[in-house]
Amino acid sequence: MCLTRGALLLLPWDRMYEQEFEVDAENLERATLPIGEPFSRIWYDGKLWRPIP
Repeated sequence: MCLTRGALLLLPWDRMYEQEFEVDAENLERATLPIGEPFSRIWYDGKLWRPIP
C-alpha cells in the first residue's frame, strides 16, 4: 500500500487486518464516514483523522 499523503490505520477488527490489500487513495476523501457509523480504518489526511469503511 502506498499513500502519497497521510497515513492509514487498520484496526484489529477489520476483516483485512492480517492480509495484504490495495487502497484506493484517490477516493479516500469521498469515503469518509458520517459521525456515528461503525468503522475499522482511520485515514490521516495530513490535518485530520477520518473514519473510512
